[in-house]
Amino acid sequence: MIPKLNSKTLSKDLPAIHKLFRTIGSFSALLAKERPNWMHVGFKVNQKSISTDYFSKSAGEKVVIEPRKLIIKFISANGKENKLHLTPTISSIEIFEFIASKVNKECELPPLTNHTLAPLGINTELFIDIFEAVSFMQQIFTQLENKFGIEQSTIKLWPHHLDLAFNWYNPNDIEQLIYHGFSLGDETIQMPYLATYIHPWPKDFLPRVKKPQYYNDKEWRGIVLNYSDIKTSEEVVDFFTTHHEQLLSTI
Repeated sequence: MIPKLNSKTLSKDLPAIHKLFRTIGSFSALLAKERPNWMHVGFKVNQKSISTDYFSKSAGEKVVIEPRKLIIKFISANGKENKLHLTPTISSIEIFEFIASKVNKECELPPLTNHTLAPLGINTELFIDIFEAVSFMQQIFTQLENKFGIEQSTIKLWPHHLDLAFNWYNPNDIEQLIYHGFSLGDETIQMPYLATYIHPWPKDFLPRVKKPQYYNDKEWRGIVLNYSDIKTSEEVVDFFTTHHEQLLSTI
């Protein structure tokens, strides 16, 4: 069964959830060691939680979000857990202060402004629904990685666009990749959707699609299937498999 997402609720309440992930993601970027400036910080997803990479491999510290329990946990190097309850009234600065008080490294907190002090206003019911959809897609993406022969998992939830995605890289040209992703919606497509594309996009290439799939050429080029049009998990697998093969044929 496909987890349901209410598009009307999403358009209204997604920004608060997006801000939550950007807050924790920015802290991860602040503390990560030897990370190139261009590298984004992603979250790992499983069937129970969403977690950061370790802030540093030697420290072994990370943040784990458990949406069904509505808690944020800081796990220290010795395995000790500290919890923060995720409520609609929680603010960015509260999350920063919680992590900063536990992490084994000095860091500078963001300034106290209306932006950081204001309650995030998280719709907790929507947050759980989003997690169910993301964890569902994570299971399918794991199957697809194995099917496509990707040896090292790259499945991440990216806070800057709030999409769960993984890439296939051309072994003969590391600059060339095929993206496979699930987005909760953005400025280009304002609803949840699946997308796949090849980068760089081949000149004059027009992909074959069948309705309700469509070719998007606004802001970025790719093949799209709206989440609301999906009825079974098999349709998701078929969408990515068919178009992975089609995009691969252009190389």
